[in-house]
Amino acid sequence: MLGLKQYNLVIVDEKNEPIGSGLSVRVTSDIGTLTIYANDMAASKTNPITSTLDGRVEFWHANDTVDLLIEHARATVTVNGLSVLEHRVVVPLNKAEFVSLPVAASTTIVLGDMLSVNSSGYINDLQAGETFVGHAIEAADNSAGADGVMRVKVRCGQYAKQVTLTSVAVTDVGDSVYASDDSTLSLTASTNSQVGAVRAYVAANTALVEFDTCGGAIAPDTITGAKIADDAIDSEHYTAGSIDAEHLSTTLKTGFIPVPLTTLREVVSNDITNLAGVGGILAKDSTPNLEFANGDTDSCLRLDWVNNNNDPVVFQVPLPPDLDVTADVVVHARIASAGTTDAVGFNCDSYFNEGDTKVEDDTGTNQTTAYAEVTATIAAADVPEGAQTLTCELTPVAHTTDVMYCTAIWIEYTKA
Repeated sequence: MLGLKQYNLVIVDEKNEPIGSGLSVRVTSDIGTLTIYANDMAASKTNPITSTLDGRVEFWHANDTVDLLIEHARATVTVNGLSVLEHRVVVPLNKAEFVSLPVAASTTIVLGDMLSVNSSGYINDLQAGETFVGHAIEAADNSAGADGVMRVKVRCGQYAKQVTLTSVAVTDVGDSVYASDDSTLSLTASTNSQVGAVRAYVAANTALVEFDTCGGAIAPDTITGAKIADDAIDSEHYTAGSIDAEHLSTTLKTGFIPVPLTTLREVVSNDITNLAGVGGILAKDSTPNLEFANGDTDSCLRLDWVNNNNDPVVFQVPLPPDLDVTADVVVHARIASAGTTDAVGFNCDSYFNEGDTKVEDDTGTNQTTAYAEVTATIAAADVPEGAQTLTCELTPVAHTTDVMYCTAIWIEYTKA
C-alpha cells in the first residue's frame, strides 16, 4: 500500500529509561482506534500494541500524525498529534501513590476493585456515597477478621485507566465520573461516589478516566467551607471554563440582589411625585412611613402601612450579566402584621427593561405578628432575553384593621 509512513519510537519513564514491559499502546485519532500496519506493504498489525522490546514501538500508517493512548499498570498517558518525526514518549510512572490501608471487618477485596472508606475509617469495596480511596492492587481476605486486622495495598492519588463507561460520548470529555459499586461507573451523580473525570473518549461505552483521590476533579455539591483551606483554590487549581454554574450547588448558583428600603419611592397616580412632593422619598411622615421599629430600643428600619392604606412603592435594580433568563426570578419580602385580623402581603407588578408589558404576581401573606418571608415568583416565561433592568411596584393587599410592616426586600435569581 503506497503512502504508508513509518512510526518508530521508544517509550521511556521520567528517568529516560525504556519501559521494557507492561505497555499497551493504542493508536487512535478523533474518530477512534485506527487500523495500523507492520510494514509499508500493509501487513496487518494488532492495535493496541502490547508486545514491545525495551519500550520500542513500530508501526505504519498513512496519516502524518496520530494520537496514542499508552497504558501501564502505574500510569496512563495520552499523546495528541504525534508526528513521524517524534521518536520518544515519556510515561511518568510515579504520579500515582501506593499505600497500605486497614480493611473493614468481614470484607473480602478482589484485585482491581474500586475501594472506599466507611464511616469508621476502614476500607471496603466501594459503597455508593462513600469517599473513593483508589483501586486495590492486591487481594485481601478479611472475611473472618475484625476491623483493621488485615491491610490492603491501594493505588491512590491521580492516575488514568481505560474503563467501561456506559453511554459515554465524545462530548463527555471533562465531565465527572461516579461509581455505584466496586466495578460500575457512570456519568450520573445521584447518590454515587465521585471517582474522577473523563479524560478521553475511546470508543462506544469505553473511555479513559482520570481517577483522583486527591480532590482534583470536583463534583457538583461537594465543596463546603469545611473542606477548603484558606487560599487553597486559585487560578492554578482549575482550567479556564471548568467552574461554572452547572458545577455549583444550589446555594452557590443562586444570585442575590438587595433592595435597601431607603431606595424605595412612593407611587402616586402611577408615577413618581414632583419635587414639591419630594419625589416620593419615604420618611417618618410619608405613606407608608419609614421609621425605626422602636426608637433606640429597636433601631431596625421598617416600612409601616397603617390600616386601610395601600399606597404602592417602587424600586428599580440593574440585573447582573450572569442572570439565567430561562429561570424564574423571585422577589422576597420580610413582613408582619400588627395583629392577627388581616393577612398582609403585596401585589407585585414587574417590568423588564423599557416598554415591557406589565407582569402581575402576588406574594404569599402573613396573618401573624411574627415576621415571615414571603415571595412573588416572576415566571421564566416572563423574563425576556437580554433583560438588564427590573422595575417592581409593590402594593399592599387590603388590610382594613391591622398595620402592615416590612423590614426587608430582595431578589433571588439563578446564575447562568
